[in-house]
Amino acid sequence: MSGDRAAGDRPDGADPGPPPLGLATAAAAAASSCVFLLGGPVVAFYAFGVAWLHALLLGLPLYLVLSRTWPLNEGAAVGGGCLVGALPALLLWIATLLRGPPVAVGDVLLGALALTFGFGFLGAIGGAAFEAVMRRHAGPTGPAAP
Repeated sequence: MSGDRAAGDRPDGADPGPPPLGLATAAAAAASSCVFLLGGPVVAFYAFGVAWLHALLLGLPLYLVLSRTWPLNEGAAVGGGCLVGALPALLLWIATLLRGPPVAVGDVLLGALALTFGFGFLGAIGGAAFEAVMRRHAGPTGPAAP
């Protein structure tokens, strides 16, 4: 055993990659920091929790599935983050519209689209943070093979 090995290094020399919870936290912190500017610390606290769950339950599985076929780049990370942020808001709006009392769709469509675009923007920021952490961790030659 060599004493110069850093804590957390694997014995076979392969880099284990960044921890998934750390990646989800980085993505959630980026998104909730924007919310902090708009709503203050209490709103940002709840926004961090929601964004962290989105990143962990939707973003990481999306990355794991798509990383087998497409390389992670800036566009894919921002697009995937936008999808992870906007899709749940859009589905919630559609479910509310279908199960709620009849309303004129035009009255609520603009607000729902603004909300969806807002969450999509926050998701895109989280996706960009995710990609930045992955790029920083991968180094100049890309991720290490297991």
